[in-house]
Amino acid sequence: RNAEDQLKALMNSPDLNLAADQELVPVSAPSLEPLAVDQIGEVASALAHRAELHEARDLIEQARITIGVAKNQALPKLDLLFRYLISGLGGSWDSALDQLGQNDYQTYVIGFEFEWPIGNRGPEAAVRRARLQQAQAIANHRAQIENIIREVKQAIRDLQASYAQIGPALRAAQASQDQL
Repeated sequence: RNAEDQLKALMNSPDLNLAADQELVPVSAPSLEPLAVDQIGEVASALAHRAELHEARDLIEQARITIGVAKNQALPKLDLLFRYLISGLGGSWDSALDQLGQNDYQTYVIGFEFEWPIGNRGPEAAVRRARLQQAQAIANHRAQIENIIREVKQAIRDLQASYAQIGPALRAAQASQDQL
């Protein structure tokens, strides 16, 4: 019954209701043909399709972009400035506001602003931090690859062990049926 419920859940068919007491009856006898599993192909497939590896690759790419941003922040700054000012120079608020509306006193400012931090410790620390985060993301990616390979190999061993138990279990069931 437990195996039937698991099979119903795996089939995910709307016709099969887990709450109902429906019995699944196999149409054919189980096959005892040799089981061939391509371990390298299964590992390659798992590495290509596992979501956590895609996420780890995205984190590595994000860390690479963060390093670029941190390097840019460590560079000296050169900014082009343009300012347009309108002033009101009246003796009272009313006359100053009137002069603002008439654009009597206009000022234009164009210039460059250069900034080179002395020591530059903050941006350099940000670059080091970003590089460490990238190294951590790469190490996490490698650990996940090793974990996935271990899981696939374990699943293959479990499959082979379960397959090896089919023959003796079938013979035991047949012997029990003959004795009955």
